[in-house]
Amino acid sequence: NLLLFVAAFVSFFFGIVCLVKRKDIPLWVAIIKFVAVVSVVTTMLVVVCLLVPMVGWENGKTMIIGKDFIFLHFIDPLLALIVFAGFEIEPKIKKRLSFLCLTPLVIYAAAMAPICSLTSFPDPYEQAGLLNLAKAEPLQVAWKWCAIFFGSWLIGFLILWVRQGVATFENKR
Repeated sequence: NLLLFVAAFVSFFFGIVCLVKRKDIPLWVAIIKFVAVVSVVTTMLVVVCLLVPMVGWENGKTMIIGKDFIFLHFIDPLLALIVFAGFEIEPKIKKRLSFLCLTPLVIYAAAMAPICSLTSFPDPYEQAGLLNLAKAEPLQVAWKWCAIFFGSWLIGFLILWVRQGVATFENKR
């Protein structure tokens, strides 16, 4: 969500600058927004599809409904997805760049796994055993991370595919 905030701020700033200068928004601004949108959608899906089922609905309600989580894990990702894929269709991002959406996930996993495994820092996904590799079974962690990485890339690819479809539809109108 913090990455999405930064991406929204950068998009807003460059939107104003480009409007005043009558230029197009740079591709790298759209890529930052794309990476942020995929990150929050991935977070939403990890919470809904992995964490809530693992802890059960009664305990998992606080992950979705409690405190500010309804906004952070559900409303924010859905709004970001709808706006980016349905309305912010320029500049076009080629689908072959969909792998860029994995950048925050790689950085997060590479930084947090050693911290959670080698120190007493708590694993935020303790129920799933994703980051504390000292306590988790390697095969269990491997398939979960493979699913998260592949799922994130697939989400990114599909978002770009939908975005290009919306752009094609708009151009025909």
